[in-house]
Amino acid sequence: MRTRLVLLVALYGISGLYAESPLYWALANNDAVEVWQAEDLPEMLEENGLTAPAWAVARGNAEALDVLIWRGVSLDKVDGQGRNLLFEAAALGRLDLFEKILTQGAKVDKVDVQGQTLVHAAARAPHPEMLEWLLAQGLGGTTRTELGVTPLMVACGERRRTAVETLLKWGAVPEDQDFLGRSVKDYAEAGGDPGTLELIDATLTPWTIEPAGKAPPL
Repeated sequence: MRTRLVLLVALYGISGLYAESPLYWALANNDAVEVWQAEDLPEMLEENGLTAPAWAVARGNAEALDVLIWRGVSLDKVDGQGRNLLFEAAALGRLDLFEKILTQGAKVDKVDVQGQTLVHAAARAPHPEMLEWLLAQGLGGTTRTELGVTPLMVACGERRRTAVETLLKWGAVPEDQDFLGRSVKDYAEAGGDPGTLELIDATLTPWTIEPAGKAPPL
């Protein structure tokens, strides 16, 4: 019995040592008041190694992000992967978050250490407006990563048929292969979405002109 009690006390002490901070939960739950009242804004959150703005963006919490801006927290920092906060906002398809971050100085032409652009990130997004916006700003829809992966390949692999349609409209090349020899169709097959695969097959089918079947009138 005594051994069990000692073990419970030890476990309680460990859980207390690693308990999430009020700021962590305020950012996670979009509690703007709690974020405003937080006395300490650490460079990194111990719970996940993210900055406070990065955690707010990852959770899609615009109000918490607004408070951090009001408190003077920088939103133009770059993480160890070479990505600024715009990458996460683009991947979420959150144009509202993207615009807030953009006004704070983050650069739209940032490329991460793998060669991914914001268009690659937006190709994963569940909302198509983000991708449309980026392409309309002149960001390339055919840029390759270090492995030769295009945004179209990403969209196919992520089962984002609307993104595939958008990229094709903006000049993406369905015949492309990455530097390992994997084709756009290979990515669509790996993604497993029948609609996406059907769309890629249709773009790869060569056009033919059939004869009219009879001679023109004299």
